[in-house]
Amino acid sequence: IFNDSGIKVDLDSKRLEFDVLPVIIDGRTLVPMRTIFEALGATVEWDEKTQTITATGKDVAIKMQIGSNILSKNGQSTQLDVSPQLIDGRTMVPVRAVSDCFNVLVDWNGYTQTVSLFTN
Repeated sequence: IFNDSGIKVDLDSKRLEFDVLPVIIDGRTLVPMRTIFEALGATVEWDEKTQTITATGKDVAIKMQIGSNILSKNGQSTQLDVSPQLIDGRTMVPVRAVSDCFNVLVDWNGYTQTVSLFTN
């Protein structure tokens, strides 16, 4: 997989591979939802009709909808800076918001264009 956007994502020092490249929109990095959720140990459901993402794992249930800047975590709503989006046929979600829901530490290195996620 060739990553010409230059953005890399590491989870506990292991590089994640994406079939659609991460993108930066309004200063937020968006990544393909299935890859990031499954890497964090969550199961993912996609409702095509309502364009709703549901991810569950680690006593956490998250719901997001394409074009909506509302994220629901265990029934509590929070506002997202950037809403989930469809890009190249993939649902892209903001990596920091998703990681925060699973209590994963997020670090951004602008020099190397790398998002580092730490589960412990």
